[in-house]
Amino acid sequence: MKITKIAAVLLSLALVIGMFGYSTFSASAKYVPVQPPEDNTENPTGYCEETYTIVSRSNYCYTAYEGIPNVNSIGSVIYRAPEDLEIVSFQFALYRENTDLELVNYSSFTGQMAFNTNFDDDQVILKGSVSSLDPILVEEDVPILNLEFLSETRGKYDLYLEIEDLQVRTESGDKIIIQNGELVEPQTDPTQDTTEDPYENPTGHCTDDAMYHLTGYSNYCPATPEFSGWDYGWYTLDFVAPEDLEILSLDFTLYHESSITTLDEYSAFSDEMVFEPGTDQVLLSGNFTSLDPVLVMKGESLLKTDISITTDYDTELVDMVYLSINNMTVKTADGERVIFKDGNRVDKKPIVFVGDVDKNGKVNINDATMLQRHLAEFTDAEGKSIIDEADTELVKRADANRDNKISVLDVTEIQRYVAKMIDRF
Repeated sequence: MKITKIAAVLLSLALVIGMFGYSTFSASAKYVPVQPPEDNTENPTGYCEETYTIVSRSNYCYTAYEGIPNVNSIGSVIYRAPEDLEIVSFQFALYRENTDLELVNYSSFTGQMAFNTNFDDDQVILKGSVSSLDPILVEEDVPILNLEFLSETRGKYDLYLEIEDLQVRTESGDKIIIQNGELVEPQTDPTQDTTEDPYENPTGHCTDDAMYHLTGYSNYCPATPEFSGWDYGWYTLDFVAPEDLEILSLDFTLYHESSITTLDEYSAFSDEMVFEPGTDQVLLSGNFTSLDPVLVMKGESLLKTDISITTDYDTELVDMVYLSINNMTVKTADGERVIFKDGNRVDKKPIVFVGDVDKNGKVNINDATMLQRHLAEFTDAEGKSIIDEADTELVKRADANRDNKISVLDVTEIQRYVAKMIDRF
């Protein structure tokens, strides 16, 4: 009887020891992810034969990689800010190499981010954009984008996060960090004047007596003189629009001071302009009227003229050509406005044309929202793009920062205008 009790105790003790031993083995066999080496393309999880991994890259943000130990497990990729940022506007696109990689969850540094996951291109998996008048603070190494993925097959999957546009607030004002997917180079020092004097030896044949001085002035339009020729000089005077205009009517007179100067060729912003050559001090006059306004953007030509001079090297020419805008009526977000009357500017308020994306005659937050939805690649009820980028005029309306493309930076400019932080584009 005593022997039986001792045997029972020993058996119980053996079972307890056995259970403890099994528990210890199970804990030691649990998979523990290995930290990725510096070369993250070389077996980053340490478990390559039994898992799949995600190799992620970006043109700006640091990334954190995580391998997934089993099929049908969730794995994450985190893109982190490489520096402290006060983000004003941000736009990105996420690309994948293999469509077996499924995006199951995503979030960003702000709940204001507009996301889109519907694309014709299988390589594009996610896009997003945000703009804000109040900058959003993201500190260095803080996640800018969190992603979770799932796949039914083992392998190595490549991701690429392209930051398309990034604008931040700094102590000295707003600064563009990335534009069109490229880091912006430092701007030229604006205090350094590199402009050449157009009156210094324009022909390249320098003598003390050979001077060809021709200047263009206007009561409204800047003029850019360009000299070419040797014994015979041709000047191109390009009178350009100082702001965006939808011109309904305009008439002008072109004067000059010297009888040596003659007018060769000329053209205007519209083929409908009626020209009339002048005599004596009047070189040219022109008149235009239309029910449909003609779009002329800031910096584009209102009038371009070729002026010629016949002179010898020992003849000095000094002449001034003056463009007088006599009358001009334009269409604006506020309705029709008379800008010039009898040679005087009677309306000096800013002309608002850019920013009116929905073409309803005014610029408000709806224009910014419409543009932001377009950038996130949402479509209308018919499945068409919200903004037809083949519509040149509409693209010019949306290009508020004048970089010849529409992006989230334009959304920010429109928002700044609506908030009266700026009074023109």
